[in-house]
Amino acid sequence: MLSVLAIRQSSLLPILGRAPLICLRGFAAGSSKVVELLSDDEYQKALKDLTANKSTAVIDFTAKWCGPCKMIAPIYEKLSTENPDIRFYKIDIDQPALQTAVTENLIGSVPTFIFYRGADRVGVLIGADKEPLQAKLRQLHSEEEMAYAIREHSITAVPTFVGYQAGERAGAFSGADKGELQRLVRQLKGSA
Repeated sequence: MLSVLAIRQSSLLPILGRAPLICLRGFAAGSSKVVELLSDDEYQKALKDLTANKSTAVIDFTAKWCGPCKMIAPIYEKLSTENPDIRFYKIDIDQPALQTAVTENLIGSVPTFIFYRGADRVGVLIGADKEPLQAKLRQLHSEEEMAYAIREHSITAVPTFVGYQAGERAGAFSGADKGELQRLVRQLKGSA
């Protein structure tokens, strides 16, 4: 099987904060991966870990008395298993040991989902609406995948085309040269 990975300028926009165009990897299922943070110290430790590992995460600010929070909780749990590359946390806003985290994040409504990439807060979603939550997670996942592809394939210019044969890199070129693309495709077909 042959494949060509094309990294276009428009594909780089997600890294700059725009909606992604592609998602390169699938998801694995399993049990919930949501970690409940029980103190401001745990919250700070989680943020430091995100920064050190350049990880992506979402924190669900919730409350036990909140009906919409209860409605979205099983969906959030399921999303944690479908998005293994994203860390999932939850914070009960009524816990006295978490008031600094609640105050720092200006939580005025629950549920509130805050999205992080490393130390950077990259999004906020207020409310228990499944579709926007799923869309933001897809965006985060796709942005991570795009960044990985750029690092993995040493992309330094756009557009860049990378050809693969049997899962191995078989050739690449940068630029908008139709002849080069045809040559790459012929090369891949010739070794198929």
